[in-house]
Amino acid sequence: MSEEIKVNEKYLSVFAGMLDELHVSYTIGKTWTTDAIYRETPEKIRRRKERGCICVDMECGGECGGRV
Repeated sequence: MSEEIKVNEKYLSVFAGMLDELHVSYTIGKTWTTDAIYRETPEKIRRRKERGCICVDMECGGECGGRV
């Protein structure tokens, strides 16, 4: 089991291009994803920030890790 998965690079530029066309601002960065609400303790948040995370999300992992 891996601590990290990378976004499927095949689709990253597609998503960014769509947002650019729509003039929607965005930030590309590492996201911490979890399926357990309220488990973002101060210690876990600190560790994730140290690893470069910019936010926590509860749905991103399944969407970004897909391989086609």
